[in-house]
Amino acid sequence: MLITFIVTVAILAVLYLLIYICHKKIAKPNYEFSTEAIKSLRVFVHILFGISFSVIAAEIIICFFWENRTALWVIFGIFLFFAILELAMLCDIYINYEAINGDEVYIHRFFRIKKIKVNDIRRIGNIGSLLMGFYGKYDKCLFLVDLNTKGVSELIGLINERKSDKSDESLENKHKFTNKKIKGASGDKFKKIFIVCTCFMILGIAFMLPLLGILGEEQNYDELIPITGKLEYYRETTGSGYIAIGFYDMPTEYRLCSIYLDEFDYSFFDKVKAGDSVTILVDNSKDREFSLRDVSKKQWNDFYYLEAYGKEYFTYEDYIRGRDRNNKVGFIFVVVGTAAFVAATVTLISAYFVCKKRKKEEDIVI
Repeated sequence: MLITFIVTVAILAVLYLLIYICHKKIAKPNYEFSTEAIKSLRVFVHILFGISFSVIAAEIIICFFWENRTALWVIFGIFLFFAILELAMLCDIYINYEAINGDEVYIHRFFRIKKIKVNDIRRIGNIGSLLMGFYGKYDKCLFLVDLNTKGVSELIGLINERKSDKSDESLENKHKFTNKKIKGASGDKFKKIFIVCTCFMILGIAFMLPLLGILGEEQNYDELIPITGKLEYYRETTGSGYIAIGFYDMPTEYRLCSIYLDEFDYSFFDKVKAGDSVTILVDNSKDREFSLRDVSKKQWNDFYYLEAYGKEYFTYEDYIRGRDRNNKVGFIFVVVGTAAFVAATVTLISAYFVCKKRKKEEDIVI
């Protein structure tokens, strides 16, 4: 797990630097005019990547004292997905753009540059509230541009100036939604806010995932049930992170959760062998079913104490310490996630009512 986290952090850092270096060092062709992503979007994506990268990097340290391997892998997987997505967005921001030079329009996309004559563009029109379509003969879509792109209005203006037959529709689109009095301006604004707030709400929910691991009820020592039996086997799993033991003539396997492994005395594996008498404490919860190759038992449950021949390898006090440490780390994530989720929710609700009010003031029809 630790090696995976370190290698992933290194790869993400290298990819991020490569994107940044390529953007700064590779010379951009000398066009008369070219579009680019708006600054707020660039900053937003960099911040999102920084958050995802920081969480993955922090797990390198967290994994030393938070032994809930399942939660660590879940958080790692979620933020790795977001980090890859955000790197792809950065590539799109820096590599994809539109430019004009003379009577030709250049469409820069991944691995290719498309060149279109200005006079081949017959019509320009909106596709929903986020995209602008540029159409040619027989109303074929030649290329699409995000309406949030910086310079899209200027690009349309230059195309219209150099076309042999200027269209009214393209002129209208040049200034669409630039004035909040225009019909549809508030709806367009709300959709953009909705996308940003939704991203932060998803991040907030991801940060609140540790809440699943800290809401469990604390076991009362006086209510625990002692079980003594002859040890049949023991094993420690590396994936989900737990220690399991099985007794002869008992159908249930008993496990110690990963969050308590720091307190477990690993000399148990050296001093206790199959056939030795072992005592554990369990609760009265119902056994859960499982199936593993080379394991005959099909049910499992937790144990909270382990002793053999008078030596305690895991005590109730160890259980309390491990639980408290896990809860403290979990609460940090939960607080951050809750704050992000609540802030995004409040912003979204406020934006809804503000945009709804502004919609009533829209009186310019294009």
